Amino acid sequence: HLHDANFSKEALKEMDWVYLNHIQENSCIIQDDIIEILTKKDAVHFTWNPGGHQMDAGTQETENHALLAQTDLLLLNKEEALRFTGEETVEDAIRHLQTIGARIVCVTDGGNGAIASDGTVLYHCPVMAGVHVVDTTGAGDAFGTGATWALVQGMDLPNVLRAGTMNAASVIGALGAQAGLLTETKMHEQLKFAPIEVTVKSLA
Repeated sequence: HLHDANFSKEALKEMDWVYLNHIQENSCIIQDDIIEILTKKDAVHFTWNPGGHQMDAGTQETENHALLAQTDLLLLNKEEALRFTGEETVEDAIRHLQTIGARIVCVTDGGNGAIASDGTVLYHCPVMAGVHVVDTTGAGDAFGTGATWALVQGMDLPNVLRAGTMNAASVIGALGAQAGLLTETKMHEQLKFAPIEVTVKSLA
């Protein structure tokens, strides 16, 4: 329900990192304020998980294009990536999005894990083995917040993927979208020992 009347540009200016998740069509009115701040203040980093209205408008829509050019981490699932770009493969979708300016593009694909690129290579991170699924609610959001946290910590892309994967795995092992979220301490601990091997290949 964000709108110009309840969205604070002044608060936004003070942030180090902004995470814009799915918003409804009526809330897209705040996008011009976000673009204004992102383009004027280099210190503000940006994670974006576009909503349905934005994906239907496509990457060439003026505000979507402007947001992509300022995005540090773009989060989409496979279906969304193809829908947003109009491409036929995930790798083509990633190239499309990075050509516009998204620095890191991450695409999740359910049980197949997640892939991400920094524009030079493609990383694949599998799902965690042996996780007992209780409720998948919030898994995507947990992945995104875990990955963004790792970027804020200055971690490299393989560990960004591992952090997102661990946070999502913890959430689906509990009931509801928040009960399983990892604390910062647990995240650091699991990153040391979690048997998640990220593989890399060239972005052909």
